[in-house]
Amino acid sequence: MMARNFNTIKRSLSREEKKQVVNSHNKYGLPLPDNHTYQSFMKADIQDEFIIMKCTKCNNEEEIQFDFVKAYLKHYPDQDYPEGICDKCGGKTIPLDVYLENNNK
Repeated sequence: MMARNFNTIKRSLSREEKKQVVNSHNKYGLPLPDNHTYQSFMKADIQDEFIIMKCTKCNNEEEIQFDFVKAYLKHYPDQDYPEGICDKCGGKTIPLDVYLENNNK
């Protein structure tokens, strides 16, 4: 069985991305994460965590938020890793780590 641990990439949200988060939370009446006010959220170093998915057919790569990966694996507990559909060709996407492991055997 393959490990369910993937390398994640963290990066700070840009000012525009923070504004999108604020607008989304406001639209749905949700509080900002960690009880931030607008001002404290905009000043904070907010990190986004994601993994890279790679298509096994066309080699296209895309970023997917790690929260989606966690939700996928919770919903499909028997899966060792998430799979998706490539937006470019319709092929199967898998985490880059898994792709590299499979192709280095």
